[in-house]
Amino acid sequence: MIGPGRPFARRSTGEHELGATVNMLRRSGALIAIDDAGAGHSGLQQILQLRPSIVKLDRSIIEGVDRDESKVAMVEMLGVFANRVDAWLLAEGVETGAEARRLFDLGVPLVQGYFFGRPSDPWSPISDEPVHDLRSRAATVVAGPTLGRLMEHVTPVRRDAIHAHD
Repeated sequence: MIGPGRPFARRSTGEHELGATVNMLRRSGALIAIDDAGAGHSGLQQILQLRPSIVKLDRSIIEGVDRDESKVAMVEMLGVFANRVDAWLLAEGVETGAEARRLFDLGVPLVQGYFFGRPSDPWSPISDEPVHDLRSRAATVVAGPTLGRLMEHVTPVRRDAIHAHD
């Protein structure tokens, strides 16, 4: 079954097959995320074809974003795109408070990385610094339809139902 905490991954042999699979997953209530945006693996053509709900910015863009205006420009460009197609940006690999603050200032609504905590049991508390930053900026985030979908309970989809559409 596919559902919360059970990601679905599948290799596609062509654009048509990929499009059909993505459309079927969306109809089933799945959110589509593209990983490593900006790293070369996730090219702009793939992002356009998949029309993801979540665009995960690669660590290579995030590292040093507080000091590199070219990286800031890339985050801003992907942010404008995400906003126009009703997707959310997620910055992965945030390791410093300076990176986190710059990303918050740029309007990146979702972040993950060692700055917020090391891998641990679900719902482990995070340190005070990120909590303070998150709370102070939380009032500036406007919830749109994608965020609402992120917060909804999703009914699991059976794997055999997905493969029946192949």
